[in-house]
Order: sequence, then C-alpha cells, then structure tokens
Amino acid sequence: MGKSESDVTVTCEVCGAFRTVRRQDEKIEGNITLSKGRICRVCYYRDMKGRYKRQLLLDMDNKVYVKGKWIRSSDSSRIEDRLSFTLYSMFEALGEDIGQEVLHDTLKYYWYKNFFTLVNNPRLRVPSR
Repeated sequence: MGKSESDVTVTCEVCGAFRTVRRQDEKIEGNITLSKGRICRVCYYRDMKGRYKRQLLLDMDNKVYVKGKWIRSSDSSRIEDRLSFTLYSMFEALGEDIGQEVLHDTLKYYWYKNFFTLVNNPRLRVPSR
C-alpha cells in the first residue's frame, strides 16, 4: 500500500468554480480510493451562514419539529437555552465578525416579517371617521 499526494483541479458542484484540491491516493490492490469534497469553501461558508440564519429564526419563533412539521411550541421556557446554544455554535463556527453579520441580518428579517408587515397591513387598519 503506497500513498501519494497530488494536486487536482475539480469543479464545485454548486457554483461550478474551479478549485485545486490536494488528494491523497491510497492504492489498495490496484484500486485507487479518493476522498474529495463536493463543494468549494465559498459555497460551504454561504450554506453555513444560511443554516444558522434559519436555525435562529426557528429558535426565535419557538418552533419544534413534530410529526414532519414545524409547529410553534407552547413551552417558552426553552427559547433562551436554544438561542444561547445556537449563538454559541454560530460564533464558534463563523467567527465574531461574520456571526454578528448573520445575527443582525436575522434580526432585521425577523422584525420585518413579524412586526413591519403587521403594522403596514391595510386590512388591519382601523378606518378613520
């Protein structure tokens, strides 16, 4: 069994960008086994940001996954624990600057979705006399 390292140019399966990866080829009985990533770091990072944004929105809405559906839980005591866990994980994975950016974007979207649209809804306005 011999191992060799080689630089190979592959394309990202999401965006199609070319990237160079270092592969370790391990030859076992004439076969070559390769391990490769399917997406580039930019796409992976973008997907991670989206994943944390969606998780923060679920935590703020206090939604839980039950029987194949996301439903709002009546137990509001877990919101703080869920948010602190998600925020800790997000800042650990993305870093402080990007974590703050995702947090601010999520809060702006949450405020717009839940409050701004209700205030500006013409069907909810009281007719003036």
